[in-house]
Amino acid sequence: MSPCGNIVLVGLSGAGKTSCARILADLLDLAVLDSDEMIQAETGRSVAEIFSQDGEAHFRALERRLIEKLLVQDPPLQNTVLSVGGGLPAQGDNINLLKKIGFTVFLNASPQTLAGRLHDDLSRDHSLRPLLNKANCKEDNDQANDKLEARLTEQLAARRKYYEEAHLVIDTDGKSKQNICLEIQTIIINKAFETTH
Repeated sequence: MSPCGNIVLVGLSGAGKTSCARILADLLDLAVLDSDEMIQAETGRSVAEIFSQDGEAHFRALERRLIEKLLVQDPPLQNTVLSVGGGLPAQGDNINLLKKIGFTVFLNASPQTLAGRLHDDLSRDHSLRPLLNKANCKEDNDQANDKLEARLTEQLAARRKYYEEAHLVIDTDGKSKQNICLEIQTIIINKAFETTH
């Protein structure tokens, strides 16, 4: 059980939100939810299909509706690690709603690190990350990686101010996912100890 209630992971694609959510859930004996997976289950379509058929604005509206539902559901969401899509916190006041749901953690990584993590995934299945379509990974590796890194740099510049409103910022460059999660766990336990003593 988490000493701080729910934990919400935010950050760009490739930051490790989904993997870290699972590891944290194991470490703290919590449930796991993923906003993209919940939207896919509700609509019966993949994120890529929603983007291509209805556009980004429609997808963002679905994200907003999901967060609003989580805030008012009965019984309340508890003892859960929630991983959210990279663009969700950067729309309107969504980051503030996420902070009401739980303890928010920004998994920060450089565009170079993110590009390295994402390149193989995108080469296998480009539909996985609809907003990275501008980075055409069918080109040769160096060109594709440069374009992907440039696109991630743009996204980070546009979204960083929202991400950095999270309760906690964790730099993930050069760290294993296990070590990232152990760091988060230690900080959360220490914060809980401080508030009870």
